[in-house]
Amino acid sequence: MKNEITIKVGLSHFVFSRGDKSVELRTILYLDAKGLVVGVGTDTSGTAVRRIDLFKEGYSDPSDRGSALISFLRFGFSELMKGIVFVRPTVRFENLDELKPILHGYEPWLLALMAFESGARVVEITKAGKTQIVRKNKNGHFSIPEFFF
Repeated sequence: MKNEITIKVGLSHFVFSRGDKSVELRTILYLDAKGLVVGVGTDTSGTAVRRIDLFKEGYSDPSDRGSALISFLRFGFSELMKGIVFVRPTVRFENLDELKPILHGYEPWLLALMAFESGARVVEITKAGKTQIVRKNKNGHFSIPEFFF
């Protein structure tokens, strides 16, 4: 089986899949008083003091969304790959238009950046029937063609 993870995105949940295995996570995280993640994708009781809805209308802190999205993707990768040693995967995003009302066209860029920060080796983004393969250059930068925005 190839080292590829497909993520079907949605405002309320993401579905991470690899081969015939899949994990569905609600797009929420819970943080404790120190800002450490104590829950991902499911409701948490007791220790959580702050809930982050990743794609809630009116989200006010983009830097907070970025770090929360990195934690969310890392958790999704690890849940999907339980018991399997894997190296940096190719991550394929599908259904990006679901996020456009919240991310206003920046969804390809934001998801690619967060996937790289979460350990992806290559990111594939499909939008309007076109697939773009995104790789970091030797300086750690990447670009996404204009037709994705």
